[in-house]
Amino acid sequence: MQVEIKDDKFTQMLAKMENACIDMTPLYKKIYYEVMLPSIMRNFSAQGRYSASSNRLDAQKSIIGGSHKWAPLRKETIARKRKKYGKTSILQASGSLKGGVHARITKSELGISSVKYGNYAQFGTKFMPERPWLTVQEADRRKITKIIKQYLSELKKR
Repeated sequence: MQVEIKDDKFTQMLAKMENACIDMTPLYKKIYYEVMLPSIMRNFSAQGRYSASSNRLDAQKSIIGGSHKWAPLRKETIARKRKKYGKTSILQASGSLKGGVHARITKSELGISSVKYGNYAQFGTKFMPERPWLTVQEADRRKITKIIKQYLSELKKR
């Protein structure tokens, strides 16, 4: 699964750094560990934090944060999870999806992914409603913008 955040401010700031041939690994690590990973973990704890405008056919809209919770599990699913795992938390029975969240960070890219079936949870299927776990809250966007601006400021001092 690949999701891009299309935000003109981010794009312009990042393009300036890329054009300067700067290794952005430190910036991406800071964004991931200080903002994205904690936010994703809060999404699991809250059992969803996404926008009603989420749309499984539009990857950009599927990551918009909000106050909507994930769809409840069906009774049959609850019974199966309780028997197999002893718990019924949505998207957390085995812990593989939440525990598998990781970043792929290079000089020019920050990618966030998890287990193979993570995209099915994110976008839903014919038989399962979407339960977006990779979302960006407005507060996250503000934090990321601040981190980028601080990074640019530090670059100017060099």
